[in-house]
Amino acid sequence: MVVEGLRTMITEHNTDEDVWLVDPAPRLCVKFRDARSTGDVQTSQKFFINICVCSQLPPPLDDIDETALAAIIDSSDPGSYR
Repeated sequence: MVVEGLRTMITEHNTDEDVWLVDPAPRLCVKFRDARSTGDVQTSQKFFINICVCSQLPPPLDDIDETALAAIIDSSDPGSYR
């Protein structure tokens, strides 16, 4: 129900053609623990990274090398590359 409402809201308010509404499939969840001890105080935090895949997105059109990408980033209009 929440997902459908979110989809409707995004669809109605979006005018950008570069937006894709996709349904990613879960692949892997990686859990990290950051445990620190300073003096008498111990802290512990957990971090999760969820890795998903999506067959609905097309592959990149052009595969450029690192030199070409660096030239685009250093150009006056780096936002032109998508």
